[in-house]
This record gives sequence, structure tokens and C-alpha cells, in this order.
Amino acid sequence: MQRLWYYFLRTYVWIGLHFYFRKIIVRGREDIPTGPVLFAANHQNAFLDALLIVCFNSHVTYFLTRADIFKKPFVRWLLGTMNMVPIYRVRDGWDSLDENQKTFETCFQIFQKQGAIVIFPEGNHGAQRRVRPLSKGFTRVAFEAINKDPSLTISVVPVGLNFSHHQAFRSCVSIDFGKPLVANNYLKGTIPASAIDLRNDLATSVELIMN
Repeated sequence: MQRLWYYFLRTYVWIGLHFYFRKIIVRGREDIPTGPVLFAANHQNAFLDALLIVCFNSHVTYFLTRADIFKKPFVRWLLGTMNMVPIYRVRDGWDSLDENQKTFETCFQIFQKQGAIVIFPEGNHGAQRRVRPLSKGFTRVAFEAINKDPSLTISVVPVGLNFSHHQAFRSCVSIDFGKPLVANNYLKGTIPASAIDLRNDLATSVELIMN
């Protein structure tokens, strides 16, 4: 039932996106690998960014969403049916960061089922069409899962979202999926050094596909 609800919602949103945008261009979809995927994208248009990625790839896809919108039990349940997973930030309070361990466990279970997760390493959305500094938080999602189950091969797929007018109705958007970065290949030294290397390569990849 959960899977049917997911496909119904995705189809409904897919139709809505084609109504909202005058033109949607998707490139690089053939480069998305099978198996666990972590989509890491630039973030310009809030919730709409995640919907575009979810609707234009073939994986069953979840996305990490700021935790403050999950406070009410009914809302938390409803967002869960839409494959949203809460992620806690410092602004939510230092004590709340401990809750992220549950989030990492959920991500691990998604990867075990060969699913995909969308994350925005910039941390928040901005109107400028450029790649802002990336945090290393996304690397923890991948590395913790690999450490729990080394048989997992987790691909980090860079995604570039470009809007002709990022808040205008009937504008155009392009979704560019880049060549995947295999997170396992970065786990050769210390975790901090591995995280920096993966973050830097991801930033370079996103910049290239956005230009």
C-alpha cells in the first residue's frame, strides 16, 4: 500500500510539474546507476527542487527535510507517507542533534532496499544561480551506511538544477544528473579527510554540470 501511494503521488506531482513549468529538460538520466543512490543537488527553489529530482528518476526516492515541520504528530505521519525524512540542524537545538542518529539509521535501511535519497549539501536554499559552500553532512549519510554494511556500493550523483526564473509560473527548468561518485572509493584514509575529498569532488561536479 505504501508503494502504491508513493507512485500515485509521484505521478500526480509529475503532471503538476508539467503544468507549472513551460519546459522541463532532463539530461544525464542514463548515468544514474542502479542500487543505492544519494542525489546531492544545488538548492535554489525550496521544496520544488526535491520534487523535480524525485519525479525524474526511476528510483524509489526519499528526501531529507528540515525537522521543524515534523513537530505535529499528524503532519509527521503525513510527511512520512510522502517519503520525507527529518534532519535536525543546530538551529533546532543542540539536544535535537542526537535525533539525527535515527535519521542515519533510516537512511541505512533505505540504502539496504536499493533506494535513493535526495540531500541538499548547501544546507538551505538561495536565489542565486551558483553553487554555495557545501557542508560535509551528506558524507556521513553515505559513510555510516557503508561502515555498517561494506557490501553496499553507494553512488553519490551530483545534480544541477537551473531555472530560467526560479519563482515564476510557466518558466523553464533543466535537471542535469552528473557522473556518479562512488562513496566507497573515498574511504581510504581518515573519515575527516575522506569527507573533505568527497565534498570537494562533489562541488566541482555540480559546478561543471550547472555551467
